[in-house]
Amino acid sequence: MGLYKDERKKYDEIIYVEPMSLVKAIYFALLYSSNAGNEGNRNFKMVYGLLAGQISEDKVFVKKTFCINHGRENRVEVHGSSYIKIAELSSTLQTQDMFILGWFCSMNDVGTLPSVGNVNNQLGYQSMNAKAVGMQIKPEHFWHEELHDSIKFFRLKDIKAPLKEWIEIPFRLADKKEEKFLKSLEEDYLLFKKEPNLGKISDDELDMKIDEWIEKSKAFD
Repeated sequence: MGLYKDERKKYDEIIYVEPMSLVKAIYFALLYSSNAGNEGNRNFKMVYGLLAGQISEDKVFVKKTFCINHGRENRVEVHGSSYIKIAELSSTLQTQDMFILGWFCSMNDVGTLPSVGNVNNQLGYQSMNAKAVGMQIKPEHFWHEELHDSIKFFRLKDIKAPLKEWIEIPFRLADKKEEKFLKSLEEDYLLFKKEPNLGKISDDELDMKIDEWIEKSKAFD
């Protein structure tokens, strides 16, 4: 039998996502995708990042995302320096009454389901926090698909079971209508990708660059 299976069911739960946290993760994924118009028309590369926020009354609220690093077309690894960054983020988040809720990565269109590697990664997070979630972003045809087709949250049903069953968890944007959000997102990204040297800075610098852009952007007001 395989390592995991898709149950095609959903949790009786909704993940609540702050729109700006989702914008950051999407931009990170898009910048390392082969979407037309990206600087240098670079090929798809997987990205990896963290989800942070709060759990209140058994509900998960994603309030921030952090860009950690990018990899190759079908693999992304967390390096030694990234572990240091993650530890520092954990300490900072505690002072803000938040903590790491899980992680995100980008997948090529052929990777519509969590891969074996992603299931193993989720197992690590969920072993420490039963409410931890993973998020997958498919950036290759992002502007031509519904938001819920391009972005999936998932969790393992039972981390102790030999066959790892994963279940999709629906999500909802906090205080934003999705149709208006997507329109604003596309308009804003077209401006953002014109920023100079996006393809030449480190992922740490890109993390800060996207934060700065979102903070000054008026597109989502």
